[in-house]
Amino acid sequence: MGKRTYTPEHDAFLMRHPILDRVILAALFNREFNENRSVEAIRNHCRRQLGLKMINRARFSKHKIGKRFKKGEYPKGCEKTWFKAGHDIHSHGIEHEFVKEGRVFIKVTSNLRPPMKNFKAKARWVWEQHHGEIKKAVEQATSQSQSAEFPYTLEAVERVLDEQLSGWNNGNIDQFMRGYVKDSSVRFITNKKVKTSWQEITDSYKKGYPNKEAMGKLTFHRDEIRWINETAGISQVIGRWEVIQKKQLAEVPGSISTSLTTVPPSADLKRRKPDPQFDTLSGRFSLIFIGTKEGPKIQVDHTW
Repeated sequence: MGKRTYTPEHDAFLMRHPILDRVILAALFNREFNENRSVEAIRNHCRRQLGLKMINRARFSKHKIGKRFKKGEYPKGCEKTWFKAGHDIHSHGIEHEFVKEGRVFIKVTSNLRPPMKNFKAKARWVWEQHHGEIKKAVEQATSQSQSAEFPYTLEAVERVLDEQLSGWNNGNIDQFMRGYVKDSSVRFITNKKVKTSWQEITDSYKKGYPNKEAMGKLTFHRDEIRWINETAGISQVIGRWEVIQKKQLAEVPGSISTSLTTVPPSADLKRRKPDPQFDTLSGRFSLIFIGTKEGPKIQVDHTW
């Protein structure tokens, strides 16, 4: 795998948060740019390429220990009780600071248990003074990154299906195809082939159904219309399709209908008396809709 590069937008984002803890910074960076970069990679880039250094790395150098005090001697400003057995830093006042594993922590409250919950990394505390609570900022960034660019309703999905039915039953395949996403992301899946472009699907329909009489009458039975992810604007329709054609019209080889497996008719079809002049083709479908500028469109059509 080649070395990952950083764009000017990446560098600008990192420069805006010079003192933010690198673990938190890496999480925000990956959320913002949909990346998966490690904390070490972010830390190295900030230090080597951008010249950003953590201000909370208050480590003691080797062999440079503070002054040693004899029994009964205390540093100036300290209370004797601080050094008694069983006494620890958690009894100190608000905004007291201490160093742990090379990081500076500051006391922000005194009523939480266990006591360590009363402390925050100082770099995080300073950042939150200017930008607000990090948890809320991350939730807001996540919500914005996942929100649908083109929101729609499930009623709009039903209108797309109605328009497709109208187009098919009027012999208008172009109108029927308006319900699909017109780009390279569209997929049409049958039990024999996966079509990977809007034009390929259109050509296949026109070859298989050259005129209105060959297309017959199409009916959709919509069993379920639901959201997969409403925030992201992804929905699904599960149902059954049925096409009634005149029996004397032979199927054109290579048509879509020949690649679909006929399934047993539903209960309402069992009560219907068969007409010797017509053939009934039926099957099931699962459609995935996404939002576009023109409204919801089918991105994945799995028909069998």
